[in-house]
Amino acid sequence: MRFFFGFKMDKIGICGAGLIGASWAIGFANAGFTSFVYDNNVNSVENFNKYFNDLLQDLKIINPNINEDKIKNNIKLNCTIEQICEDTILIQESIVEDLKKKQYLYKELDRLTSKDTILASSSSYLVISKISELVEYKHRCINAHPALPPHVVPFVEVTGSENTSEEIINKALNIYKKANYAAILLKKE
Repeated sequence: MRFFFGFKMDKIGICGAGLIGASWAIGFANAGFTSFVYDNNVNSVENFNKYFNDLLQDLKIINPNINEDKIKNNIKLNCTIEQICEDTILIQESIVEDLKKKQYLYKELDRLTSKDTILASSSSYLVISKISELVEYKHRCINAHPALPPHVVPFVEVTGSENTSEEIINKALNIYKKANYAAILLKKE
């Protein structure tokens, strides 16, 4: 087991089991990370499984020798929010684009995670300074907006707010690069 600043280096929390969350989970799992997936929708596992096979087929077009078993074994579905927060180096949030829902979720994630766990939003237009308004440890909040879909187009734009620490930005860029994403830093929200 690899550790990074006291965290299990291979554990990523995924919030949201829709198309983007499933794509992130597969992308991280394909790179050797373990993706723990949480969604409060009672049909989330069924929905994830609907996307999963189609998303794997996308990867097979790019790489016919993809290791499906490795990917499947590296994804843990039907996790509680507490399970995805425990000893996790990064939480990749991909819920609906609703500011109030994201703020509530981030408040919960802030309470349940270590103060050094990175909280990353996939939001395409809500800025992290607004999403993290209710968060006590704002220094670890970033926006990590992927190219779509993230498992096929391994590119992510990373930005923080004025409260985000440079150490967290660098740590996030490093994690995304280890997960085989081309991560670029944006200087403005």
